[in-house]
Amino acid sequence: MIGTNRRRRGFLAVTAIALMLAGCTTTVRKHPEFAQRRAKIANVAVLPPDVEVVRVVFKGDNQLLNEEAARIRSRLPDLIAAAMRKQGFTVKEAGLDEQHFAEKPDLRFQTTQLQDAFARADQQMFKVVQMSKSEAENYKTTLGTDVITIADHADVDALVVAKMNGFKKSGGEIAKDVAITVLIAVATLGNAVATQPTKGASLQVALVDGTTGDILWANTAGTAGDFEDSGLGAMVEQVFKGFPK
Repeated sequence: MIGTNRRRRGFLAVTAIALMLAGCTTTVRKHPEFAQRRAKIANVAVLPPDVEVVRVVFKGDNQLLNEEAARIRSRLPDLIAAAMRKQGFTVKEAGLDEQHFAEKPDLRFQTTQLQDAFARADQQMFKVVQMSKSEAENYKTTLGTDVITIADHADVDALVVAKMNGFKKSGGEIAKDVAITVLIAVATLGNAVATQPTKGASLQVALVDGTTGDILWANTAGTAGDFEDSGLGAMVEQVFKGFPK
């Protein structure tokens, strides 16, 4: 179960990206040795993505939308795999399902540890969403040795990790936003005021060196609209527009 603090941080991150980026502006983080290390990577595997969707309510605690998260979690790996193939990689199965977890119990724990490590790195990498080009192209961070174990298990040179946070507003929350928008419009003598988005999401994807655990490349995209249907594919496409040629 994900704690309240993490849900709050996730929602704030989604809101910040959705509003700051106006939907689709992205910023790349790249290891200074990307070109050399990329040349040694042929096979990759996509780690099960860390996905959370919440309903923002007018009163009380925000609610986890587990069914929506599960649907996205099932679609996202295929979308990312297709994008990686377009970049010239061979994508192999990660072997991180219930069957493999039953055969190797430690594998489940290591996968969770890796997802948590990426969540921490993600918060630091995109604490400031826009970063100067010189800083972004010399960004160094690592996810640790669990990457090596999982990459060996999947027999790949690198892993692709992903994290997504989405939100939807309840009817009461939407009504509150509309009321505030109307009041502001009246106060400003009818001047147009942009309404707040009723749903949105942020997506982060990273390529991780399977021999060191270093993040070689990462990018983020956000949307202040649909993120479950065509919007999900659009975010993945936007993320990979920032992949180095």
